[in-house]
Amino acid sequence: RSTQSGSSAASDVYKRQGINAELHGECIQNVYYPVVIGAAQQKANVDGEKAVKAMILLDYIRNELMRSFNLTSQGIEPVLHGSIASIIVYGTLMGASPEQIEKAIGIHIVHYVPIRLNQCNFCLLYTSPSPRDS
Repeated sequence: RSTQSGSSAASDVYKRQGINAELHGECIQNVYYPVVIGAAQQKANVDGEKAVKAMILLDYIRNELMRSFNLTSQGIEPVLHGSIASIIVYGTLMGASPEQIEKAIGIHIVHYVPIRLNQCNFCLLYTSPSPRDS
């Protein structure tokens, strides 16, 4: 099992715990698991068991965000949910404080959302007419 992929290992844990992964979360996407692997490589206290639990937590947070804040109608795809979940899990594994994690999420949203909305031809900000237009 040492060569087992992260998604396969997480799937096995779901099965052992009697959790239906399709009901627990829309899907198990291992595209975010390198965040956990990166933390494990940097922190000696993140062993295999802790890493798999972190992967499951990442899936859980991402799926809860997707259920609670479906932003696809505003042009924001579920990637935002996965990236926020990644920030939370990585920060936790690295020993960041809740305030540091909150700031990291804020910085990410401030930079990601306006760029993505501009790419989708949406505008969140109210623009007042310039004095020249009066």
